[in-house]
Amino acid sequence: MIRRILLEEVEKRSVTDREIYERLPEVVTGEDLKDFTQEQRVRETRTKEEILDTILKAVKPIDSSITVVWDDHDDISVSARDMFRVRIIPRWENNYNIEAFIRNEDRIYVTNQHLDQVIEFLKINLKNAAVHTYTSYEKSKTNAVMKNDKTPKPDKGLPQKDKPKTLPFTDEPPKTNKNKDRNYTEKQGR
Repeated sequence: MIRRILLEEVEKRSVTDREIYERLPEVVTGEDLKDFTQEQRVRETRTKEEILDTILKAVKPIDSSITVVWDDHDDISVSARDMFRVRIIPRWENNYNIEAFIRNEDRIYVTNQHLDQVIEFLKINLKNAAVHTYTSYEKSKTNAVMKNDKTPKPDKGLPQKDKPKTLPFTDEPPKTNKNKDRNYTEKQGR
């Protein structure tokens, strides 16, 4: 039914020599241009290399190991190891969508961003990309190099009376007499 109606419409238009598809004007000129602001009148003239350089200059000071490339889908991929991956999808002139993956698990999708907003998004989120495991790894690496642990003792904030006591290792059997220090064992009853 739909196919028949479409064929009839095409035949009507071909008999009257009218175009089958009428295109809308793409360029706004003349009097209509006055309604746009100056920012809307300026066209984006950046090339792919200039966009990539702009993003690289913003990202490299945060962490030099971050990679920024154009991928096969003509998107910009920003990768901060497995902690944070961002795919910047150019839509049209100075308009981008952002798809960010945190530790390849959680996805954030942001639409209709200018390049300045994309760079600001990257700066904010890449600073927070270091997860607990990475900071713990760096801490253990510095402790191994320095040969001293700077981790505070777990009983530092406890009152002295509640502080657990560490008993030395001995070959003596465990005590069965109840005492104030509670360092005895009770027999299990059935």
